[in-house]
Amino acid sequence: MQNLMQNLRFYDAQVAKGFDLMKNEVEKSFEPNSDSIGLNQSSSKIKNNLTDCLMRFLFFSRATFFRRCLQRIILVLIIFAIPQIGCASDKPTEPDRLPWDVFPMNNDVKWVETGHYMLEGFKDEGTKYIIEFRYDTSTFFVRLITENQAELYATGIVKLEREGWEFIDGGMKELKFEDSVWTYGPTLQGHIHLENKKVYYQQTDKEKELLYDFGLRLNDTTTFGRPYDTAGEYFVASIDSAKLGNEYRKRYRFKSVYGNWFFSVIEGMGCDICFFYPLLGPIERNHNKDRLRGVYYKDKLIWGYDILGNKGE
Repeated sequence: MQNLMQNLRFYDAQVAKGFDLMKNEVEKSFEPNSDSIGLNQSSSKIKNNLTDCLMRFLFFSRATFFRRCLQRIILVLIIFAIPQIGCASDKPTEPDRLPWDVFPMNNDVKWVETGHYMLEGFKDEGTKYIIEFRYDTSTFFVRLITENQAELYATGIVKLEREGWEFIDGGMKELKFEDSVWTYGPTLQGHIHLENKKVYYQQTDKEKELLYDFGLRLNDTTTFGRPYDTAGEYFVASIDSAKLGNEYRKRYRFKSVYGNWFFSVIEGMGCDICFFYPLLGPIERNHNKDRLRGVYYKDKLIWGYDILGNKGE
C-alpha cells in the first residue's frame, strides 16, 4: 500500500511538471516580444514545441495503461487543434470590396456634382444691365424599393451672384447686390431600374430610358435615352479599367455614331462626367456645365475629389 501511494505521488508530480512545461512553451510561443510574434509563429514550430514537452510526461511517467491511452488522445487533439489557430491568422485578408456589381442600388452611395452658369444679361427699362451667375452643388442618392428598383433623390445648394451697372445721364454707375444662397431637397427625381446589366431611368409618368449598359463589348453599338432617339446612338470605342475604392472596375469609352461626342462610364458608378450625361441631347451636352466631382460610399470618398480637392482612393 505504501509503495502504491508513493507511485501515485510520483505520478502526480510528473503530471504537474509536464503541464508546467506545456504552459511555459505555449506562453513562450505567444509572447509578443519573442522572435515570432503571437499567432504569426509558424504552426510547425508550435507543433514541435508542444510535442516535445508533452512527450516528457505523457510517455515517460509511471501511469496506468488506461491513463496513458487517455493522455495519448489528448496529445493528438492538442497537436492538431492549436496549429489551426495559428494558421487561421496567416491567411491574407481580401481587400475591401464594394458590395454591389454593375450599379450601386445602395442607400449609402452619393454622387456629388458641381456646376456654374452665367445667365444671360438683361436690361431693365433700358437703364440697367445685370448679369447673373449661378453656382450649384447637387447630391444624388437612391432609396431602394426592391432589389432591382430604387427612387433617385437630389439635394442641393444654390448660390446666386449678380453684377450690374446703371446708365444715368451718359455715365455708368455700378450696382450693389447681396449674394443669395438657398438649399433644396431631398427632391424625388425619378426611378432607377436595374435589368440584368442595364440601368434605366424613368421620370414620373414617362417611359423608361436607357441610362447605362454594362453588358457591352468592344465595338458594340447602343442607344442611350429613348430607343428612337438616333442622336443618342454610341459605340464602344475602348474598354479599360478605373479604380473605384480599393478595386478596379471596367471603364467603357463611348463615341457618338453621328457626332464627335465622347464620354466614359465606369462599372459600379456610372458616367464620369455627370450622372445624366448619356441622356443629354447634342445641344444639352454642349451647354451642360454640371460635372461629377466625387462619389461617396458610407461618406467615404471612393472616386473623384472632395470639397478640399483631395483625391479619392
